[in-house]
Amino acid sequence: MSPDFRICVHWFDKNLNVKLMGDFDENLATKLVSILEGNSHRDCLAFIQTKGLKRVLPGARKILHRYLRAQQAFRCRLIFLDANASRVAPAGSLSFRTSSSLEGTPGAAAPH
Repeated sequence: MSPDFRICVHWFDKNLNVKLMGDFDENLATKLVSILEGNSHRDCLAFIQTKGLKRVLPGARKILHRYLRAQQAFRCRLIFLDANASRVAPAGSLSFRTSSSLEGTPGAAAPH
């Protein structure tokens, strides 16, 4: 496990916000899956922020993708954000890459 990895979770209205930091390795992927499983019964939007990731390891992607493919009753819609979104998100997922010139501006995201 990467010594600098962190995951921060908070709710805002019906939105689950998950911020990933450090290396996206198998341990971080397993923790993310655990958080998603714990909230799979809720109707919500889950925003997965990837800006704080330093590396995305292939094993971690496999864990996350395998879990998401197996979930038929998952009610929370996932939206992956920031520079590493396309490296973490499964194919067909909604992901946005924030433009550095627009970063911090509400609604400033470009579809990726």
